[in-house]
Amino acid sequence: MTRWRAWTQLIAGAGAVVAAVVLAGLWQPNPPTPLAAHAISPLVAPVISPTERSIAFLPAVVPDDFEFDTAGFAEFISRDVAHAIANEPDVRIADEAAAEAYRGWQGEPVVAAAALGVRFVFVARLSGGQSDARVDVSVTDARTGAVVFEGPFYVDRENAPSVPEEIAQALVLEVFNQVPGFTPMLTR
Repeated sequence: MTRWRAWTQLIAGAGAVVAAVVLAGLWQPNPPTPLAAHAISPLVAPVISPTERSIAFLPAVVPDDFEFDTAGFAEFISRDVAHAIANEPDVRIADEAAAEAYRGWQGEPVVAAAALGVRFVFVARLSGGQSDARVDVSVTDARTGAVVFEGPFYVDRENAPSVPEEIAQALVLEVFNQVPGFTPMLTR
């Protein structure tokens, strides 16, 4: 009987040790936070396929002294360009509400691309007076961190409605045409 008692005590002791190790593994004083809560370094860009055709349109960066605001031009320039690009069936556009979280953000576009799950990031910076404005556009490739398209677009009150379409056509020709297997609709 003593042998039986020794074995049961040994098994009970081993069970207690295993239970303590399992519980210690489950309980952590500082549990890990979700990946989305961490800032992703631009040096560690997400692995994105060279054929990926996705883009996020961040809200335009507008200075406090910007006076040219014909029909909400500053508020809606990025959205209007996104809507023009939306006609391209092979291009995936990041959720507008998710991109809105980056309003006024001055960080690295690669970080925004990783958070929004896209390859390209569109940023527009506005400047100008009451009668005319300048839209400086840049598109960054999250795979490489390189700016793959940038340029100024000049706006006055007469051509303001056509500028988003002009920017969209330039993006299709200069950015997406470089992606293998892409056939643009805007230029047909």
